[in-house]
Amino acid sequence: MRYVVQKPIWEKDGVINIAIREKTLINAIKKRESVEVIWNDMVAFINPKEWIKHGTLIKKVFKFPDNPMRMIQGTIKLEPPKTEEDKLKEFSSQCL
Repeated sequence: MRYVVQKPIWEKDGVINIAIREKTLINAIKKRESVEVIWNDMVAFINPKEWIKHGTLIKKVFKFPDNPMRMIQGTIKLEPPKTEEDKLKEFSSQCL
């Protein structure tokens, strides 16, 4: 499952704090998928069960005041995508 971050809560040195909708995480758990978080061409994969377990539950009102959206907030470190050259170097170091 893919989750594109529009604007993180805060960002510093490739570490971002975001809130993901609880329903999105539950759907990923049901489909047995990890969640791919994308922001500024950087990618991280998170385990939705661990995100729910260790994250902070926040309730935020968007449209309906009597029904706030449940979101799980947490911090992740994003890494730039690996190039083919980086993958080859990593593979060659494992072979030796």
